Amino acid sequence: MWAHYANEFKGFCIEYDIEKTVNSIENINQKLSRGKVQYQKSPPEICMVEFLNHIINNSFPKEFLVSTIYNKHYSWQLENEYRLTSQKNGKHHHSEDAINRILIGNRASKKLKSDLISLCKDKNIDLYEISPESSTYILKTKKLNIS
Repeated sequence: MWAHYANEFKGFCIEYDIEKTVNSIENINQKLSRGKVQYQKSPPEICMVEFLNHIINNSFPKEFLVSTIYNKHYSWQLENEYRLTSQKNGKHHHSEDAINRILIGNRASKKLKSDLISLCKDKNIDLYEISPESSTYILKTKKLNIS
């Protein structure tokens, strides 16, 4: 995933405590729905007649939406994705203590690394550098001294 989503170890990743994240968003905004993504060979089928009947009867067709929002093609299953959804539009803020740590790729720019060091130092968040171990699939994680 680091090679794919973090631009070949040039980006960063934020690790969240899921319970603190959900609780803090719900305290600030409203109830969230959450769940693990299901990976399948084909997308879920939705009966449009049933869907429209729910709309006409003013009943929110949650089961139809959930079946689409929490599904992805099985080729993405290595992600082991977990999603949070809300009926509220816009940004959803969480408390700062919901962040466990930040991981930065070993190929990140000096500017990004410097910015993250400043941020982590200011917010008292642990910062780790992650790098692939040569000739293996193992990722090495090293805590950076930001004091």
